[in-house]
Amino acid sequence: MKQLSLKQLNLNLLSTMANSLDGYVFLLTNFGHVMGRLYYAGDQLDDTLAGMITKAKEEILNNIQEEIEFIGDGSLICVKDAIITYATGQTLSFDEMTLHADQIVGFSPIDSDTYAAYMEEN
Repeated sequence: MKQLSLKQLNLNLLSTMANSLDGYVFLLTNFGHVMGRLYYAGDQLDDTLAGMITKAKEEILNNIQEEIEFIGDGSLICVKDAIITYATGQTLSFDEMTLHADQIVGFSPIDSDTYAAYMEEN
């Protein structure tokens, strides 16, 4: 039986919704917020960090001989063109940011130009 994180499914659906706009999302996390494009490769593993970790994790789990119980689902999401803003106002930018899905506490599709203008004003 394949495991599926409902939170990861929600975020993948958000990605689809956001792509009907300009593809950008706002993610509220426990450390601040992240703005960027959610990237979802479907069932295909790709060369993103999230894809490489998922592939390596599957290989390790396939080689474990004993029965194991998972603690948490460990689902990952990939955010491209990520801008992270901390509560202090400090920002960091990454071409690609991988987040554990369980760290997302809220989300919304956004217009990136409106978001950038708002951040410049405040």
